[in-house]
Amino acid sequence: LGKALSSAQKSWEAADRALQTTRLEADELRARVKSLETILKSELTKSRTLKVALEAAHKASVAFEDKYKQYRKKSAGLEREKTALYHQAVALQARGQFEEASALYEHLLAADTTNAEVAFA
Repeated sequence: LGKALSSAQKSWEAADRALQTTRLEADELRARVKSLETILKSELTKSRTLKVALEAAHKASVAFEDKYKQYRKKSAGLEREKTALYHQAVALQARGQFEEASALYEHLLAADTTNAEVAFA
């Protein structure tokens, strides 16, 4: 009976040590899971922030493209007007109407300056 009791005691102690080891391993696993959850949350936040930034960049790109199209359209219209005025000035000069031609040339130069200011604004 004494031997059986001693053997049972040893088995109990071995089982208790195994249980403590298992509890320590479980605690370590919980700590790892918590660490991984923290990392995952951080990565998710970064991902969301990046998504918002990309959406904002896309909107800005679309807005810029629209503005650029408007600028090109307006620029093309101004270029046609400028060409027409230049031809009128040349025609006036050919007819000897130098003052009127000079006024148109001055208007063209002023328009060039204004367009340059608009382009750089």
